[in-house]
Order: sequence, then C-alpha cells, then structure tokens
Amino acid sequence: MALTFKALSGLGPKQPATFLVEAEGRRIIFDLGEEKATGRRADLSNVGKVDAVVISHGHFDHIGALDSLETLGNPALYASGSVLARIDRPANAWELPAQGETEIAGLRAKTGRNGHAIGGVWTFLDVAGGFIYMGDHTDESNVFAFDPPPEAATIVLDASYGDADEPRSAQIGDVLQLTASGRVLIPVPPDGRGIEMALIADEAGRKIAIDENVRTYLRRIAGTDRAFAAPGVAERAGRLAESADDAADPGAKADVFLAADADGDFGVSGEIIDRQMRDLSVVFTGHLHKSTRGYKMVQEGNAVFRRYNVHPTLPQNVRLARAVNASTVVPAFADPAHLSAFETAFAPARVDLSGAFAIG
Repeated sequence: MALTFKALSGLGPKQPATFLVEAEGRRIIFDLGEEKATGRRADLSNVGKVDAVVISHGHFDHIGALDSLETLGNPALYASGSVLARIDRPANAWELPAQGETEIAGLRAKTGRNGHAIGGVWTFLDVAGGFIYMGDHTDESNVFAFDPPPEAATIVLDASYGDADEPRSAQIGDVLQLTASGRVLIPVPPDGRGIEMALIADEAGRKIAIDENVRTYLRRIAGTDRAFAAPGVAERAGRLAESADDAADPGAKADVFLAADADGDFGVSGEIIDRQMRDLSVVFTGHLHKSTRGYKMVQEGNAVFRRYNVHPTLPQNVRLARAVNASTVVPAFADPAHLSAFETAFAPARVDLSGAFAIG
C-alpha cells in the first residue's frame, strides 16, 4: 500500500521537527516542534485535518508547537506516559508503550525506547513495507535504554551531526579532563544530557552540584520513569539525587556544577555565569544557536565548547539503516551539504532530502 511523506519542518540544520505521513487513508503528523531561540515552527495553515499527532519525546523542538492542535482539527495525540505527564494533556490523548505493539489511528504500530531522553520513543507503522520515525535517538547513552527497531522499508532518522563520526567515549575523556583542571560549570538540558553527565562525573569521583531541574529528573529516572533507564542506572540516579550539592547555593564547593538552561541564558546556569566566579570555567556541550549567551561566550573566548553526543554519528546511523534493511533513508535535521556523504554511506539505500515523496 502507498505511503506519502512530507517534511513540514525538520529537513535542514536543527530545524524543529514536524513531518506528515499519509497511508491507508490516515494522516499522521510526527512531532510538533518549535525552535526555542527563534520561535520558528512549521507552517500548518494549509495542512488541513489530520487523524493523529505522534510525539517522539518531550524536548521543545519536538513539542513546542502543541498549541497548534486545534489548527489540525484536534486530532488524537499519542506519546509516552512520561511525555504526557509534562504537558497540558488533551482529552483525546493516548499513551504509547515504552516498548511494544500498539495502534495509532487504527494502524498497527510498534514503539521502542530511543536512547535520547526520558519518555523518548521511536515509532514503527506497519504500512508500505514498514515506516519508522526515530525522532532524536542514540545507542551510546550511559543512562537511557535503546531498543532496536524492526525491519522497515523507510526510516526517518536523526542526522543532527551530519557526517560526524567521533564516538562519545572520546568526548567523555575530554570533558572529564576539563573538570580535572579546576571547577567547571556545564549548562545542560536537565532531562537528557543533565542526567548522563551527572552520573559520569559522579562515577569519575568528582564532587558535583546540581540544580533542582536535574535533581527532579534524576529522581524520575530512578522512580516513575525507570522504564527508560539502562540496567543499573535507576539505583545510581536515586542515590545521586539525594547526595549531590545544590548548584544554586553560592557557597557550594563542588568540582562540577550541572544546571539548566543549556544555553546559559537563564535559570541556575545563567545565575552562576552572572556571578563571574574567577575560579569557575564554563563548558558548553550541545548545540548553541547564534542568538544564545553560550554561543557569544564561546566566540569571545569566555567559555569552551566540547561536543558531547546525544544524537547519533554517521556510522551509528548507517548501522541502524542496515539493521532495519531500509531502502529509503531520510536524514532529518541535517545540513544538505552532507547529501553526498549520506548517499555514499547509506548505499544501496536511497537517500531522500527532497522533503516530499511517495512509496508504493
């Protein structure tokens, strides 16, 4: 049976995610995101009514435009219980399992944990030889479990890092080396990288301080959201949530401060930067938009940038595409300048960055 795909937003570097799939008479949107720094989101004015919206995880570039549901005819909303718990849940919301078989708008589907964040899932639709939407994902996480998806003819995967091939293991060593040479603030998103880096620093013997956002998500991965944790993580996270110092305390004597927001614009990380502590260096580890404080600090030499993978490298994506036996690969969130590298790496699969295509 035929499937049509349209990228309403999400093809291009770090664009907010919104993709439309039509199959077997159903119209399904995957993610409704907004770019926090600019307010950029997909234009939904001509999309019309859809049957369902499926959310991959709870980060703003994937849920920031949920206030647009009425524009789409108030469709059923599907997301994991962890994501539904952190939004204004509509009456017609349906909980996706962390892993298992389910139905979406009457279509047979499967979900599995995507390794990226609390509540993060990939979604498989049993249409047109199989369709997989990965959202953001990685199989490198030291915290979040990753479930291999089933075979599918088409996969939309997370190509945020383009053709980068550096494994996380090398990056962890560099970040820990930076924390060994003096006190360090690492601004983080609390529900993903924040949990991961807290556990890494703790395991390395660093004395850490966390803000209440990171502490909240450590408790969640130890408790209500432990279904998304890799083996052994919940217990360690629970202990650390109770023992770590308070990053908001000006008198905290920690080696490593982990606090939101990830750009240093506001929150406890912004407050710590405002104090201009001479014995504290600042290390940013994730994407920084040009409008953010973090970007300006790095450009001016007042902070260091060292990437820490929370998205897959190109070798990871190639392994994934081959494991599911995909014949069509859509590298989402990627710079089109990498198209040639993608075509070579994913061959013999067809790589599509056109933004719209039909299969079957």
